[in-house]
Amino acid sequence: ATVTGAWSPTCNRGGCERSISTRSRRGRTRAEPATVPKTPAASTNSQRPQRTRAAAEAAKGIADEALTESNATRDSLQTLNVALEATSAELRLHDRVLESMVEGVTISNASGTIIYTNAAEDAMFGYLRGELVGKSASIQKPVPPAHDRRVGAETPDKFEERRGWVGEWENVRKDGTPFSTRAQLSPLDVAGERFWVCVQRDITEEKRVEGMRRDALELQERARTALEDAFRTVEAASRAKSEFLAVIGHELRTPLNAIGGYAELIELGLRGPVTAQQREDLGRIRRAQARLVGIIDDVLNFVRIETGRVEYDLTNVKVHPALLSLETMIAPQIRASALT
Repeated sequence: ATVTGAWSPTCNRGGCERSISTRSRRGRTRAEPATVPKTPAASTNSQRPQRTRAAAEAAKGIADEALTESNATRDSLQTLNVALEATSAELRLHDRVLESMVEGVTISNASGTIIYTNAAEDAMFGYLRGELVGKSASIQKPVPPAHDRRVGAETPDKFEERRGWVGEWENVRKDGTPFSTRAQLSPLDVAGERFWVCVQRDITEEKRVEGMRRDALELQERARTALEDAFRTVEAASRAKSEFLAVIGHELRTPLNAIGGYAELIELGLRGPVTAQQREDLGRIRRAQARLVGIIDDVLNFVRIETGRVEYDLTNVKVHPALLSLETMIAPQIRASALT
C-alpha cells in the first residue's frame, strides 16, 4: 500500500491536537489522532520531540506493511511470469509438432470457416502457406457448394453422436486435380465454442497400388482358372488318346495275329508244296508281322506308362541278331534307293 503520513495540528483554547493522515493504495484517507493531552502552551514545546518520534514510528510501521505487500505482489508477478513462459514454451512445442507432421491438419469453426492449416495441409492441396485460412472448408471438396451445405447441415448431429468420423474423403487440389485422403474429424470445445479438427493424409498412390494389386490378383485368378480348364482339357484328351490307342492296338493285333497264323500254315505246306523262294517270302511276312506286333506292344506300353501300370522285363539282348531282324524290314527301301 502507498502510505502518506502528515501531522495536522488542531488548536483551541484548551490546547492543540495533532493527527496523522494516512492514504492507502485505494485512495482512501483516514485520520489517526495522536494521543496528545491538552496542555498549556508552555509544556507543548517541551513534548514536541516525543511526539515526533511517535509519529516516525507509526510512519515506519505503515511503510513496512506497504513493503511487505509490495514483496508479495512481486513474488506473485514472478510466479505468473514463470507460468506464462512455460505456457509459451509448450505452445511453441505444439506449433512445431503440428508444422512437422506429414499429415495435413485443418481446424474449422462451427460455421465451417478454416482458421488454421499446417504446412502439410497447404502443400497437399497446392495452396500457399496460410492461403486456406478464412476460406470455407467446402473449397477442398469436389462436390457442388449446395450439396456441401446440405451434407454439412446433416452431418454434425451424426458426428456428435459418434464423437467424430473416420473414413476416406474425395478432395480437389487448387489446380482442380482430384485425390483421395484418409481423414479423421474430431470435435473440439474451447471456451464454450465448437471447433472441428481434421487430420488427413493423401492415399491416392496407395489406392492406385491397391487397385493394381487387385487387378493382378484378379488376373492371377483368371489365369489359374484357365490353367485348370486347360489341364482338365488336356487330361481328357490324354484319356481319350489312351483309350483310342488301346482300342486300336487291340484291333490291330487281331488281324496281325491272323496274318502270322496263315503264313505259318502256308509255310508248313498245309496249302500245298512251298518252294524255297516262297518259303523265304513267308519268312519275311512273319518277321514283318512280328515287327508290327512289337510296335503295337510299344504303343500299348506308352498307354500303360501314362496310366502308371507299365511293367519292365529287363534282359540281355544280342545286338547282331537284332540288327539282322531289321534287314528284312528295310531291305526293299535300301534297294529302291540304290544304297549298298
